[in-house]
Amino acid sequence: MNFEELKQILSLTPKQKVVFVGLGNRIRGDDEAGLEFINQFRQHKLIPEQQLIKCYTTPENYLSKIIKQKPDMVIFIDTARMQTPPGTIQEIPVESIDSKGFSTHTYSMKLIADYLAANGVHEIRYLGIEPKSTAISNPISPEVIQGIQSFFN
Repeated sequence: MNFEELKQILSLTPKQKVVFVGLGNRIRGDDEAGLEFINQFRQHKLIPEQQLIKCYTTPENYLSKIIKQKPDMVIFIDTARMQTPPGTIQEIPVESIDSKGFSTHTYSMKLIADYLAANGVHEIRYLGIEPKSTAISNPISPEVIQGIQSFFN
């Protein structure tokens, strides 16, 4: 997937009604990918700042901030084991989220999605970034950085 393909998905929803949520842990190597993805959105100025949220490892702590924006769509971005080469970015079907190892965070992403849906969010999507390593104290891998940069170019 690349930014042009993402624009196709977004074309059906007004731009101001989409919130991007980056997940990740800065000290666990490629687990930082969702946060870096948000950094790239900011650097390229593709999405208004208020629609970009870094939730780190606790998305449940940011639910009120997400809901306050009254989005129609929320897109979560995180590392995911998809059995693809490191740095691969692809949309993950909602029904396979809990089985894909999409998130290493405390709460189930399904539970979070259900809460958002109950509070007016009509569509929830997931972008996964295949990690190379999520070992503690490793930097984000060149493969994942390249995958994210390629997404925007």
